[in-house]
Amino acid sequence: MAAAVGGNKVFFAGGDSYWPRDSGPVVFSNVVDIYDISANTWTRAQLSEPRADIAAATAGNKVLFAGGYRNSKVDIYDASSNSWTTALLSQPRIVSSTATLGNKVLFFTGDPNYNRMDIYDASANTWSTAELNKSLYSIPIVAGNQVFIGGGEVHTIGTYADRKLTSKVWKFRF
Repeated sequence: MAAAVGGNKVFFAGGDSYWPRDSGPVVFSNVVDIYDISANTWTRAQLSEPRADIAAATAGNKVLFAGGYRNSKVDIYDASSNSWTTALLSQPRIVSSTATLGNKVLFFTGDPNYNRMDIYDASANTWSTAELNKSLYSIPIVAGNQVFIGGGEVHTIGTYADRKLTSKVWKFRF
């Protein structure tokens, strides 16, 4: 499941029924449970399709739920219009982490088959990508106008065989 805050609402989306592990096939969820802090009420919405291993992020008045197991879908909730739209990441994949810098959201992947970072600009409603020379599986942090991602796992593109833990820190500037 992924969670995010947008305006006065808290969103819990997706996930799977992976427990108990021997209870049958894994079923992905498309449910979005929404808690309205001001009204102290719960409502429910749906992702465009069931997904697990997704990431959530907020930029401006938009909440995004991206990726998933072999999936490139992005569901976008716009708090100002109380509406949902969809978009696509550049590649289907599990999104390991996100970082929001101003009105831009960066979607990182920890899958060694992908080294592309998708970037969503909420103010312009546009998408771009950046190619990395490694697949990074770690948690980013934003400081000033820079995004730092450090430690965690590093993969050479295309293989799990050389998966290594690292203490190196990468810096992205915008």
